Amino acid sequence: MANAEVYADTVSTLTEIGASIAAQDELDKILANIAQKGGKGTQSPVVLIETWQANQSAKPMIRAAYGIGQTTITNLADFSPFCKKSYSEKNAVFIRDYYLETEGAVPSFARVQAIKTLVAFPMVWGDQTMGALYFFRAKKTPFSKEEKSFASVLAIQAAIAIQQTELILERQSGYTRTIKILADIMDRKDSYTHGHSFRVMEYALMITDRMGIGGRERQEIGDGGYLHDLGKINVDITILQKPGKLTPQEWERMILHPDVGAEIVSETGVLRELAPIIRHHHEMYAGGGYPDGLSRDQIPIGSRIVSVADAYEAMVSDRPYRKGMSPESAIQELRRHAGTQFDPEVVALFVELI
Repeated sequence: MANAEVYADTVSTLTEIGASIAAQDELDKILANIAQKGGKGTQSPVVLIETWQANQSAKPMIRAAYGIGQTTITNLADFSPFCKKSYSEKNAVFIRDYYLETEGAVPSFARVQAIKTLVAFPMVWGDQTMGALYFFRAKKTPFSKEEKSFASVLAIQAAIAIQQTELILERQSGYTRTIKILADIMDRKDSYTHGHSFRVMEYALMITDRMGIGGRERQEIGDGGYLHDLGKINVDITILQKPGKLTPQEWERMILHPDVGAEIVSETGVLRELAPIIRHHHEMYAGGGYPDGLSRDQIPIGSRIVSVADAYEAMVSDRPYRKGMSPESAIQELRRHAGTQFDPEVVALFVELI
């Protein structure tokens, strides 16, 4: 392959892999993509990606492969790396006629496919070695300069993918812990609010799924529904459970809760994306709601969904000061206010689901 062709292939491959890292959450799929690109880009019939824990306390594990099936991969569980120097020295290692080497056992696929050489590239990011890429080839010649550059960048991409996945898992763990802490605060303030919010989340996710909304946006809408009343921790319990009409002063305190809730999640970092959903769940579809008087598409779709879920759940639930409506009566109220208070499309979808 000419240098220009190798360069062009390298650029397109890295662009595609970079996009996959940004778009996919599953590390195994990303590494499988890298292995495939590596095999095709270096004319290597077999490529293995081996990962190693940061503390190197556990055995290395074959995480992805190109050119061999899952059964073969499974049988490589005891495959010991031929290129330990690639870990210790953090450099590429080339072994010619590697099957004659005495280090480790020779995988059976190498004999079947008449493999002549093995090239190993460590996956290094910062001062951390996360594993290695192994390129098995029938050629007896070392990698060309272009192939070596290409493989080196693939190894870096794999290391970045691993690191990003670890960061995502760490973030998700922190996200879940924060949600649980805030839910506990809500429960301590008012046990009704906690149970109500959980059911609002379930209804909101039902609507979201029916609308075909998935991925991160789905999670944010569900969690926004769960924490939509978070700001009520700043409202006195006597106001929250007052059986009669609120005084103007009490109402002013009550309508601050969307702002307060949005402010709380904005300051937690990992929940910042939930702020618009929480802030605007009391806006009205035709305008005139609070806190900003938004209307129609100005209101985030998550807020419009939570608004319907919140209203229905509140109407059918028993409160300390009143009996809940029947589901039929609550649905009738939603329909009556569709187009004014509620998004009519969301109401129609929700009614189909209940």
